Amino acid sequence: MTNRPLYTELAWAYDLIINKPVEKWCGFIHGILQRQAIPPGGRVLDAGCGTGDYAIRLGRRGYRVLGLDTSAEMISQAGSKDRGSTGNVQFLEADLLEMPVLPAFDAILCRGVLNDLTSDDDRRHIFPAFAVALRKKGLLILDVRDWDRSLVSKKAQPLSQRRVATDRGELIFRSETGCDEGGHRLLIRETSELISGGTTKHTSFDLAMRCWTTDELTGSLSAAGFSVIKLLGDYDESIPVGSTDRIIAIVRLIA
Repeated sequence: MTNRPLYTELAWAYDLIINKPVEKWCGFIHGILQRQAIPPGGRVLDAGCGTGDYAIRLGRRGYRVLGLDTSAEMISQAGSKDRGSTGNVQFLEADLLEMPVLPAFDAILCRGVLNDLTSDDDRRHIFPAFAVALRKKGLLILDVRDWDRSLVSKKAQPLSQRRVATDRGELIFRSETGCDEGGHRLLIRETSELISGGTTKHTSFDLAMRCWTTDELTGSLSAAGFSVIKLLGDYDESIPVGSTDRIIAIVRLIA
């Protein structure tokens, strides 16, 4: 979805619109890497890195991180952030389904991106592509939307809105979600208004996200040579899978 305004003309405001506990989640991811014998110094691919927050924080913890994203605007935002003096982080504009040949990674982090893969062919291709990019026994940490729970939550609350003050004016971002139950898809209309100096700039975009079931996810991972270590409902060991609208999967390449 390289033409999605949130990833292109609104990339500068992405971190204001999408508000997540990045520091907390990166602490959890760091703990998983260490417990799975990938200490600082290991090579990590942040697949679909967005504005780079996770890559930068892992780099500050000593990991050598490559952040990869299809959006030039998101890569530009990531590259403009202060990464400290570690020199551990690089960013590259590239398609996950057509990844360049790179030295093998010890771990791959992939957050949310796999919901954007709506075709069966792309879903069949992505995990074998990750397997090629990993060393043997490498780790994959990912999260996707759980279809059953997402269906419930979006039917109950289809509308969301965020209003933020920015140095370019007041930004109002709205998202309205419908459900394609047969296709396990969320049908989303995103609109924005940027109000500045008496003028308003509008954007509108329709997109589809295809959610995952636990069976589909674990079956696809197994077919690509991955073994599941743990499934969770959040970046928190105390939250079981099935209790939220997310599936966090921690898996190892065994093939």
